Amino acid sequence: MTATLRIAEVIGANIAAQRKAAGLSGLALAERLGIGSPNVSQWEHGTTLPTLPRLLQVAAILNCPLAALLIGAEADTDAYRKGYEDGWRAAGNAMQAALVKGPDAGSLGLDGAR
Repeated sequence: MTATLRIAEVIGANIAAQRKAAGLSGLALAERLGIGSPNVSQWEHGTTLPTLPRLLQVAAILNCPLAALLIGAEADTDAYRKGYEDGWRAAGNAMQAALVKGPDAGSLGLDGAR
């Protein structure tokens, strides 16, 4: 099984779980998205993946965070958000240090990275 197929299956299962939790049928979700119900069925079975803009629409309709569709309802979205913010903060600090000191491999955290 390829990684892409596995990702499609996980996202599809998450869409199905969130749709059911919202009390919508596949047809009702499709109608609200303005697409055919076979599209929703293909997503939920992991045959195809929705685009990111479409996933954002699905999350809005199902009133759930995007993370719930991508990594599941059990996702600790606060921990995920904190990790994301910490990563960007560290990157910003490295960029600021590089601007002040001048760009060298150490100030960018790239020493030994090859």
